[in-house]
Amino acid sequence: MSLLRVLPSLCLSALLLTACGDRQEEREPPATRVTTGAAAEAARILGLEEPGRADWEERDFANGIFRFEGFTLLLAELEIEEGGEDGPRLVQSRLTAEIMEIAAPRLEEDAVRFDRLTLENAVLTDLEGGETRFERLVIDRPGPALSRSIAASFTGETDKLPGLASNLAAYSFREMSLAGLSATLPEGDGTLQAANITLRGLDETGLELARAESISFDGPATRFEIESVEMDTVGARFLASLFDDEAATLLQTAISGNPADYYRSLSVTGLSGVASGVVYEMDSFTAEVTPEAGRLRTLASMPAMRLSAERGSDPGEHVHNVLGFLGYEEVVLRFETDTIYDPETDTIRTQNNNRFVWEDGLTLSAHQEISGVQAYGDAVAAARAGGTDDPDTLARLERLLRLHRLEIRLEDQSLLDRSFSAYAQMNNVTPAQMRVQASALIALGLSALPAEIPRPFINAIARPLSDFVRDGGTLVITLDPPEPVPLPSLVSPAGEFDLDRLGLAVNVQRPELE
Repeated sequence: MSLLRVLPSLCLSALLLTACGDRQEEREPPATRVTTGAAAEAARILGLEEPGRADWEERDFANGIFRFEGFTLLLAELEIEEGGEDGPRLVQSRLTAEIMEIAAPRLEEDAVRFDRLTLENAVLTDLEGGETRFERLVIDRPGPALSRSIAASFTGETDKLPGLASNLAAYSFREMSLAGLSATLPEGDGTLQAANITLRGLDETGLELARAESISFDGPATRFEIESVEMDTVGARFLASLFDDEAATLLQTAISGNPADYYRSLSVTGLSGVASGVVYEMDSFTAEVTPEAGRLRTLASMPAMRLSAERGSDPGEHVHNVLGFLGYEEVVLRFETDTIYDPETDTIRTQNNNRFVWEDGLTLSAHQEISGVQAYGDAVAAARAGGTDDPDTLARLERLLRLHRLEIRLEDQSLLDRSFSAYAQMNNVTPAQMRVQASALIALGLSALPAEIPRPFINAIARPLSDFVRDGGTLVITLDPPEPVPLPSLVSPAGEFDLDRLGLAVNVQRPELE
């Protein structure tokens, strides 16, 4: 599939990565020297020698650059929907641009390569109702596969290109940037806009830099705005997980090994929006990976996210009623984490505060130590590089991850009181009576959990959880095995779940009992 045809999808993907950083601009590499004949041959292959699929009002060639004004390109290709019964269908679209430039076009290894493609004041439309507008698109120093993808937009060729996830070097570029983006999705699904999007320095090691500013989306049921997203030094392994055709498990995505395999810094500012009747506002979210005495420390923080009900809508009215039922006008959430990765022992552990806070509601905190994270990440990467994508095979590799210790603390800070007071009023009983009734139902509810949940674990947690519901306090779940245990042991069937081997302890702490 050609690059221009999927430009709207690429815009959405770019926004998942976009970021900005305070780096100095790299010195631009020298332009590739091409002869007039070599450039003309490349233009002929692309269909830019005489009007055809492409048309233009004026064409000029100077200093190794073809410049077109009043440019139009018709795109049509067969699209096969997986599982479709109607066979392939012809998808047509049309690109117009006030100016298009191709710098240093030439033929290399039977493929057209070039230094830079520039489009100004362009519109991409298709028969399905989608339209993408942008003031300026620049693709600088594209790699061989990316060049072939762009060339396919001009030639209409449908040669299968290598997958992006395992061929980052082939899709490399010095910079890819969009300015003044406005993409209208088909069938009235919404409009995506961004003032600037910049991706810089993609190669086999990952993405050097990404940047996005003034992002917004306006859809029938969802709206959001983001002032800026910042990301720096995005690792190849993380990029591969985003673009892999085979969906990874949550564990495979969350633990890839060295934290630097993800990124070195991430920042989101000015997030706000509406979804399903919920209004949300977040001033900032930050995460940073920094070296400390031969180890890597990751600090992440979300100072506050505020949730409230959208006024004047049916979904918002429902949210308002739910919040009012619990005695809230709005909900305020906070998050912070502090982890250390030690490459010498291949161990990641938490320190200081690692907690999620629902203000005037509850606090969930966790501390853990896990080893084998780099070994596991390397094994998954090697398996995928070798063509293995079977979920069961990849899941077996999770045994390389070993748990040393885990402590989870759930502290009630009025949410239980609010809930039982509201339900007690509905049932004409006292809050204390409601707590006792709910506590009595805990055992019945736990017995109905899926068989995948180990019965010994359910039996161990039933009494403390019942006490927590009845009397409040802090529910503490600890796994402190005598020897590190493989993570899959935590979700094994009942016959393999050994309480002593895992060192499981569950209890409730209350101030008056401490």
